[in-house]
Order: sequence, then structure tokens, then C-alpha cells
Amino acid sequence: MTNLTVSKKLFREDEFTTGVELALDGELLYEDAQTFMREITEMAKGCGKKVLLDMGRLRYIDSSGLGAILYISEALRMQGQKLFICKANKGNMRVLKTINKVGTFVLEGTEEKE
Repeated sequence: MTNLTVSKKLFREDEFTTGVELALDGELLYEDAQTFMREITEMAKGCGKKVLLDMGRLRYIDSSGLGAILYISEALRMQGQKLFICKANKGNMRVLKTINKVGTFVLEGTEEKE
């Protein structure tokens, strides 16, 4: 991906909950959206029930990036996983709250879930 890098780290919250943290760095834009959708679902496959998308270093998401977030939330749900989004900056959080009404993801650190 040109404008975005993703790092992967497995975790275990307790004896029953395992998952993967995917940390985004850069910008999620049109030119990377298709690759992002494909790679995120593949990176998460077989890594537990919880997928944590860390947006702490994600500077910007355009409309294609938002569509990609919706796509991966549904693709992960179909894989038996749940997408959690955390550490989004104020601008990204504002648009994520808007699309969260139709998405199947959880915004951590807010009152709005699913």
C-alpha cells in the first residue's frame, strides 16, 4: 500500500479471548482501499475472535477508506470475528461515528457501539 502501513500483533485478553491488533500508520485513501480490504481480512483470518484496529497513527480517511472499513467489518463478521476500532483522532472519530450506524464494528472509547 502506498500511503498506509499495517503492523500486526497477536494478543490474549484471557483464557477465552484471543485476537489480533492491526495498527495503521499513514492515510487510508482511494488508491489503497482495495488492497486494504483484501489484506486486513487475510491478516486477521485465524487470529482469534477479536480484531482491534488501532488508528492512533492514522492521519486521514477518505470516503473510499470509510467504505473499506464498512467492508472489512462485515467480512470479519462473516469470518466469525468482531472488529473493534480504537485511538482514532477527532476528525476520524467523527466520521466513524456516522458510519457506525450501518457498520458492524465497535468504536472503543465512545458510548456508541454497534
